Amino acid sequence: MEEMMLGSTETGQQTNKYSIFDAEDLESLPSDFLMELLLLFDTGVFDLDTLSNLFDVSVADIALFTDNCPAYSGWCESVATQWTRALQFYEDDLEDLAWVTKYAIKRSDMAIAMGRTLMEATEEMAKELAEDEGWDEDTKEIRAHGKAEQDKRRLIIDNWFFRAGFGGFNGKHSPT
Repeated sequence: MEEMMLGSTETGQQTNKYSIFDAEDLESLPSDFLMELLLLFDTGVFDLDTLSNLFDVSVADIALFTDNCPAYSGWCESVATQWTRALQFYEDDLEDLAWVTKYAIKRSDMAIAMGRTLMEATEEMAKELAEDEGWDEDTKEIRAHGKAEQDKRRLIIDNWFFRAGFGGFNGKHSPT
């Protein structure tokens, strides 16, 4: 059980590719996916193990990031709360937050069906939509809708990060 929680194998090697907290041997979870992790966690649609698999981060990272009573002294609220507060969400953002959450759930369901992480599935779907081959008059509308959703997600998240001074979409900043 401890190995599952810490994301390690019998040899002590990390099994996850990403980390929420800057681990030396792991890549940082991209900012836009960290935002989606928070939104998906809040929905309660997926359990911690599923979120861990979808985002390729350890359950321990997710639990620490979203914990209401963090173990670190001096924290009076979770890192997730501090991070989203830094993004300065307003009432006008509720519609966009709901849309991004719905779109993240849709992509997560596809990723689970594909047996991939959310990042891998998102990249694979983006490549498919970008390819000119294989699309006909019957699927043209599906392709246009898919591209519009990708652009809308990118624009919404980019605007949030830019507004908060984090440098925009996938800006080179540490989320924690």
